[in-house]
Amino acid sequence: MNIQLNEEQKLISESVNKYIVENYLFDKRAKILDGQDSYSKKIWQDFCQLGWLGLPFSDTYGGLGGGAIEIVVLMEAFGRGLVLEPYISSILLGGKSIDIFGNEEQKKKYLRPLINGKLMLALAFSEPNARYNLNYINTKAAKTKDGWKLSGEKNLVLGANVADFIVIPARTSGNITDKSGINFFVLHKDTKGLSLRNYKTVDGFSASNISLNDIEVSNDCLLGKEIDTDFYKKYEKMIDFATLAMCGEALGIIDVMYSKTLEYIKTREQFGKPIGSFQVIQHRAVEMFMKTEEMRSITYMSGLHYKHETNVRKKNISAAKIFIGTSGINLGQEAIQLHGGMGVADEMQISHFFKRLTILEIMFGNADYHLSRYAECDKDI
Repeated sequence: MNIQLNEEQKLISESVNKYIVENYLFDKRAKILDGQDSYSKKIWQDFCQLGWLGLPFSDTYGGLGGGAIEIVVLMEAFGRGLVLEPYISSILLGGKSIDIFGNEEQKKKYLRPLINGKLMLALAFSEPNARYNLNYINTKAAKTKDGWKLSGEKNLVLGANVADFIVIPARTSGNITDKSGINFFVLHKDTKGLSLRNYKTVDGFSASNISLNDIEVSNDCLLGKEIDTDFYKKYEKMIDFATLAMCGEALGIIDVMYSKTLEYIKTREQFGKPIGSFQVIQHRAVEMFMKTEEMRSITYMSGLHYKHETNVRKKNISAAKIFIGTSGINLGQEAIQLHGGMGVADEMQISHFFKRLTILEIMFGNADYHLSRYAECDKDI
């Protein structure tokens, strides 16, 4: 199977990598990290001007109609720059929720300003005690005379602190782990009864815990149809798309960690010689290179299989996540160890890459979870 980029994908790769090299210097990133929002509004507008905010959306709403491979190409470059802007949370989670589940009126209302950089979204996909199960939803949505009443708790809501609207998965019927009886509701962040507790994650990104205290909303807040028999399948596929994007970001991070370690062992001296001249260090560097290229192949293969039948898609994306949680984390640990004690210091760039890689390993399921999912796919064949 040919996994080489076509001309259009190469142009995306070149433009994003050029932008990151010229505009995302590590000192500048540190200043963004120290800011209140943990992202740059100017850089976000640059993303808008360059068309990246509209990459995964149809041209009907001002997007570019990009697919899985285009998103992997973009996110790989974002990984190399350790981009802090909430692309996954606002575009690939919040935005795709509207794109997949919203009606035509809702798509026009939210997607155009999202693509134009005038609005930001977030998706509250996680709940306390849910682990990685998307169907574990205890947040309730009860019908009222004029709309709906929502109550429940959400945690680890990425980018909620800067979002204008938050998409809330809530249970309209059934038991807590049923795959049916789930709907999405779009709530403005300032809705009465909705409270956020914002915090920083270990990699410097922002997340929030959300409480919904008997919030009364109109029927317009319900995304799409109340009854959709394919809802969970579409929800799971959407999360797989975001997972694939995270694998692309992890690939960019792993690539940089390998490059920076290779550069370091060529200059760091011990016993009067660069440590890279020692055979044992050379062997470890070769293993890191092999793992980087394996990750590249697995990630792009997953992108090619994204549109295939459910089990093929799930197996390939799970394989990429398993690789991040095993060989990817091992590569990161090797990079830190070869840098010595200073490898964990905030002053060293390598430590920031490793922190982000550690978070990506557990988002949307760690290696153990995806090993189980991979095995379940084999049972269904």
